[in-house]
Amino acid sequence: MSGQDIADLVVDKLSAINWGSNDQSMYRMLSMNAVSKGIQQYINDNWSITATTTGILAPPPPPPTPHVEKVTVNLMVGQAPILTGMLMGMTTMAPNLMPLFSAIASWLSAPPWVVTITGGTALTPVAGVSVATFPAMVGMGASCLAEMSAVKPDNMKDAWSIMGKHIYNGLIANVVVPIITTGALGPRAYTGATTCILKF
Repeated sequence: MSGQDIADLVVDKLSAINWGSNDQSMYRMLSMNAVSKGIQQYINDNWSITATTTGILAPPPPPPTPHVEKVTVNLMVGQAPILTGMLMGMTTMAPNLMPLFSAIASWLSAPPWVVTITGGTALTPVAGVSVATFPAMVGMGASCLAEMSAVKPDNMKDAWSIMGKHIYNGLIANVVVPIITTGALGPRAYTGATTCILKF
């Protein structure tokens, strides 16, 4: 998947709007809603996480032994209406795109971007919770603006091809805080940490 896929989803949703049947006062809301739905759909359909837990199995029997295994996790994805509200709260999208990326970053910083361990390979039960953060998203606004200024796209599709790329770059530069993990393997208690690689 790529930034072009984000762009295509957003452009499709913008193109599907029947502008003529709506008052001009609704245009901004309709646009922001289409953008939000496109971004949220891309994330919801394309996220994947590889997670590995590393820790110690306690006695009995002795001695304590190291343990490593793959675990399954779930990501709670933010909802499109919340992003729409944040986009509508921007002062303006012109003459630069910084507020758009700031709104996306705020959405990605708000609950519920929670990563939860849902199962193990051998550990039963196994549990732990963390969060995904996207610290680079705000900075993508400046790089997107620089490219837009250099390329000067003259249509919506070309403009969104650039914006989609920078939104994607902000997504993949994510950080998932290692998950403090507890569980059991038969009578043995497990404690460890789970590292996650979140991809889009």
